[in-house]
Amino acid sequence: MPVIQFLHLEQMLLELPHAHVVRVEPLEDRDTGPQRTTRVRCGVHVRAVNHDGHVLACCVYVGTFHLLGPTCMEDPTGGALQDARQEANDLACDVSEYLESVGYDVRHGVIDIGRADVIRGSWGSLPANEPPS
Repeated sequence: MPVIQFLHLEQMLLELPHAHVVRVEPLEDRDTGPQRTTRVRCGVHVRAVNHDGHVLACCVYVGTFHLLGPTCMEDPTGGALQDARQEANDLACDVSEYLESVGYDVRHGVIDIGRADVIRGSWGSLPANEPPS
């Protein structure tokens, strides 16, 4: 299935008719890098399959952290990672409410896009290149 990623959620919605199913989930992406570091990105993934069978995707990240060790589950960031997780959960609720208010059928779940590199997108006034403060 081809994947089309969008920098702005609003652009993605232009390609979906109202009443369409849209999946919204707060997620963490983890990548192990050189020298035993782990990059953790917290954000909201919004995905749908259009009538042509293409996966439409937009991910709005709220925070990126670099941790030592590939399996760090604790929060060595002084609470910033946990704050980003909560911000992602709150943003997922806001995005879901917005999508429902404009006529989309919002459901939980993630449409797997395989090993595609996820690009950083934005929604509304949230900037695409830096996390909100």
